[in-house]
Amino acid sequence: MSGRDSGAARAGRARRWWAPLGTALLDVLVRAEQPAPLVPARWPRWTARLVWLAAAGYALVVSIVASAWFVACHGAPPFWLLIFALTAAPMLVSVRRPLDGWWLATLALPVLRLVLATLPAPVITPLTAWQWCAYLPVLLSVAVRYRAGVVVTTTGFTVLALLVVPPLSAQPAQTLDMVPLTAVALVVVVALGYSVGARGRIQQALLVQQRRSEQAQAEQARLAERARIAREMHDVVAHHMSMIAVRGETAPYRIADLPEAGRQEFGEIGAAARAAMTDMQRLLGVLRGTDQPADRSPQPGLAQLPELVATTRRAGVDVRLAEAGWAELAAGVPEAVGLSAYRIVQEALTNARRHAPGATVLVEVRRRSDALEVAVRNGPGDGTPAAGPGPTDGPTDGPSGGHGLVGMRERAALHNGSVRTGPTDDGGFAVLARLALPAPVGQGEQWQR
Repeated sequence: MSGRDSGAARAGRARRWWAPLGTALLDVLVRAEQPAPLVPARWPRWTARLVWLAAAGYALVVSIVASAWFVACHGAPPFWLLIFALTAAPMLVSVRRPLDGWWLATLALPVLRLVLATLPAPVITPLTAWQWCAYLPVLLSVAVRYRAGVVVTTTGFTVLALLVVPPLSAQPAQTLDMVPLTAVALVVVVALGYSVGARGRIQQALLVQQRRSEQAQAEQARLAERARIAREMHDVVAHHMSMIAVRGETAPYRIADLPEAGRQEFGEIGAAARAAMTDMQRLLGVLRGTDQPADRSPQPGLAQLPELVATTRRAGVDVRLAEAGWAELAAGVPEAVGLSAYRIVQEALTNARRHAPGATVLVEVRRRSDALEVAVRNGPGDGTPAAGPGPTDGPTDGPSGGHGLVGMRERAALHNGSVRTGPTDDGGFAVLARLALPAPVGQGEQWQR
């Protein structure tokens, strides 16, 4: 039993070692794996073109030098065109497709050795100086832009290719003696290149993870804000449902000569309304969670905006808002819309106090026939921090607990509206919200400034 167990363990270890190498070998042969980007994603796009142009210029210079060296040593036979092509092509291809460029460069090693063997003065080094200049960038491109398995596989093939070179040389024994030193030099260069590429890949992975974390946090904030809006809307809807229940249950006593069928119908309406209120209460318990206390304070609306502004002024923020006419303006606006408008102003004042201390803030509300428009603009702050509690610390409202612009947009979307934010010409910031009204609320426009 122990022998079989040890054999299975050895087989498992062998699979762990050979499976990655087999996968890497397959990737090298079929070039299935995509290389890392030529430049990091955070860099400007024009840097990739600049790198390609630099590589093309380098390949052109090395190829011209190699061809000129061959012509100087051996006259001007047509072989110099072959040397030019086999030197330039791998470097150019490796910029976009490193594995393809490496295959071209590696397969060109024995071909170039056959050409070099025709020289009057035989070359005994495995790689000439210009071959080093041409082959190293190709191998480095693979080392920097691929994972370890592919890099190890290509390096192994490179060493095998170097072993093929000596038999094709004019002096095989001397060339073979220099292969180990050449291989060690290539491995060292590849190791350095891989370390640089690995560091870049780690940074890229951290950047991707950071973006995903930010997206997850934004999604959590959005969901939390939606749950908070739903809890607030519960009070508004519960008020309407309670009115339906009361009116349905008291209709038989308020309406004279009501038929029995009508009494029964109104009774069923009242019972259905109370059942809906009970279900909504259960839903609210789910949204609130076990660690959140119930909020017993009434939900604010447009009529409470002057109180919010007064609280903000006591905190040291210069807010401009007319004190008269808010009750009349709020009378024609549904409670849910008024609540959302109030919260948007509340969040905008909080942002202005936090990000532009000392700035003057202007709050405007305009009621059209089909929408309620809210604008909160602040000028550039002077850096003077406000003193005292902020606009979200009022005694009647409770802390806003919102998520800034995310909460504003969620509240506007609840009423088929929208929120636009951005800097102003004077260096300040503006929040412009539009909330759709379900029905016409009056003629013309009413401005409060």
